[in-house]
Amino acid sequence: MTKILCKKSSFLCERIHKVTVEFNIVVIKMLKSKIGLVIKQSPYKRVYIQERMGISRNTLSNWCRGITHPPAPELFKLARLLEVKVDDLYEWEEEE
Repeated sequence: MTKILCKKSSFLCERIHKVTVEFNIVVIKMLKSKIGLVIKQSPYKRVYIQERMGISRNTLSNWCRGITHPPAPELFKLARLLEVKVDDLYEWEEEE
């Protein structure tokens, strides 16, 4: 659908993209990562998690600090590895 609209109106396409990006930024700002805390409370070391997940040290560090967020499949894989629910890995922050 977006591709069809983009062919007909580049302005409309740019506007849709801008709104989508703005929405994603707002949602991400409202999610606070608890991945680092959950890992600290788990019996696993970060190196073990990195190896099992097939990710780099920097990637896991970014997830823990909330700089980047894991894709949904990785999020479920991490939750399963840590024996927690996906909900336990993030905290919803209300807007002020």
